[in-house]
Amino acid sequence: MPNPKYAAYKAADPYFKLVREALGDLVDGEHFFDIVADDIIYEVLYDMPGWPRVIPGRADLMARFKGYCESIELHADYG
Repeated sequence: MPNPKYAAYKAADPYFKLVREALGDLVDGEHFFDIVADDIIYEVLYDMPGWPRVIPGRADLMARFKGYCESIELHADYG
């Protein structure tokens, strides 16, 4: 059952799952945001309108993704 704490981020689940699964046992936590440190420096390697290239801190990253999820929904085929 998905964590209701992250319901606002459902639209980005394919990205979160990809990152979380890629890290496997190297980190603890079920959701992408569970494994992100409070003092993370998240670097975006491409230009995306409305997004900075560097996002400092977990809280700011969560706020950015919340806004992102309000305007887009990602899809993935893991078949």
